[in-house]
Amino acid sequence: MKSFDFHRLLPSGRHAGQLLALTTLLATMPPAFADSQDEEIRQLKAQLAQLTQRLEKLERNGKASEKSTGTASEPAGQKTKSLQHPQFNHWPHRIAFNADLRYRQEYIDEKGKDTRFRHRIRFRTGMKMRVSDNTLLGFQLASGDDNPVSNNVTLDHAFSNKDIRLNKAYVQWKLSPKLSAEFGKFSNPYDRPNKNPLVWDNDLVPEGAALTYSPGGFEAVLGWFSVEERKTEKDTQLWGAQVRKTINLSDENRLKVAASYFDYRHLQGFQPLYDGKARGNLLDANGGYLSDFNQFELFGEYHTKLMQHPFMLFADYVKNTAAETNQDTAWAAGFTFGKAKQPGTWQLSYAWLETDADSVVALFNDSDFAGGTTNAKGSLLRFQYAINKKTKAGFNYIDSQKGKDSDNPVDYDRLQVDVSWKF
Repeated sequence: MKSFDFHRLLPSGRHAGQLLALTTLLATMPPAFADSQDEEIRQLKAQLAQLTQRLEKLERNGKASEKSTGTASEPAGQKTKSLQHPQFNHWPHRIAFNADLRYRQEYIDEKGKDTRFRHRIRFRTGMKMRVSDNTLLGFQLASGDDNPVSNNVTLDHAFSNKDIRLNKAYVQWKLSPKLSAEFGKFSNPYDRPNKNPLVWDNDLVPEGAALTYSPGGFEAVLGWFSVEERKTEKDTQLWGAQVRKTINLSDENRLKVAASYFDYRHLQGFQPLYDGKARGNLLDANGGYLSDFNQFELFGEYHTKLMQHPFMLFADYVKNTAAETNQDTAWAAGFTFGKAKQPGTWQLSYAWLETDADSVVALFNDSDFAGGTTNAKGSLLRFQYAINKKTKAGFNYIDSQKGKDSDNPVDYDRLQVDVSWKF
């Protein structure tokens, strides 16, 4: 008789034992008896195959029932969620962390005052979380006190602990492929040529809401910001709009132009913002802002290559159309040569800045240039070297003059040597 493999007929799972006796009997039958009973053997084989199929079907139905009732792997009345459950949605891939640290040595020489030398650090860390395909939440903590234009901390006070505060908390909402909105405390949505701080300090984080419209060919930003909330008087608010466009002239040449308008509401006549210091802005007889501030800005950037290195020229012009005096204009111009991005690369920047007393709100423009005041002029020289993709070193040198239109202008020099790390 042809040999037969009974193992392929054995069902899997808990019903396999029920066929063990029958299988053993067939396998151990004496050869003579088996040869004389061929027909009975074939019938037994057919019955065994049918029984195996029925048992396998019962086992599959039993497993399906256990899965649906949750009794196979969890106690009665207790539910657990798989990691594939939508609630988890592979959350590590929806969260991005970021951090940066800058260590600075700073030297300040202001005419008529003792020179200063101090060690400073700036630390920032945050997270971005993708809530859905069109919604992003973010926040950032930063070193420093509540100064709106600086996250620097001076290393002093006998090794005392330093403050960490909420620097950003926002939601970004993609309303359509061309329109997005941002709410909360978020990065400045307005472009600055070459990150030039003529109007906005680079550390400033405004608070309010902004819409960005990008139909292709140009980009427009409309923002509303809460500047100062008052219990018994009108709140100071800022409305701002900017339209910008990049024109590709050739493979290595492009021009970027932008026009902006910033309208402060209920600022004239009120005490200077934040700490009551005018910082160069003109005051009335009661110590309030003499002028309103409706700033019109126009700037341009021209990008090309010089000696196979990136080269950029820029110019920035601002006029306060609501100033009460002719101290209403600010401008800047300069260049950047090179790009400190890949390890071993560097860049050098130079800019000339000049601000009239009421050209811009002094609190919000550069907090380092001329001691953070308007009615100033001077040069800003910067150098950066990329040690690697995450580490840069460099310096900023400010040669400026405070009170440029006064009878006794004051020379103000500042040197900052930095090393920064980015994660």
